[in-house]
Amino acid sequence: MSVAACAPRFVDEECWRFTPRGIRSLLAPFSRIEIAPEVTSLGGLLRTINLGMHHYSHFGPLRRGYELTICPLLNAIGLVLEGLNVTKNDQFTSNYSVLAWK
Repeated sequence: MSVAACAPRFVDEECWRFTPRGIRSLLAPFSRIEIAPEVTSLGGLLRTINLGMHHYSHFGPLRRGYELTICPLLNAIGLVLEGLNVTKNDQFTSNYSVLAWK
């Protein structure tokens, strides 16, 4: 499954949102669970900023300008930071991929 985790994790013990702990709690009946963050905190933060900016740029020419300039720039910065492994922290990842076995 793929779950959105669009808010930062405040403590590891949270079980009421789609954090690794919450996912494990939800899938407790499964015998094996693997959870992989889609990106680290830096990539997740940049992705969330990008999504927010895209959502709020309603005016046609403004949105087009954003899509041609800021959006690819933020994506490129995120890719570079992810490639450099600046952080291993997944506190602000925007998505988790989960594989569970019965």
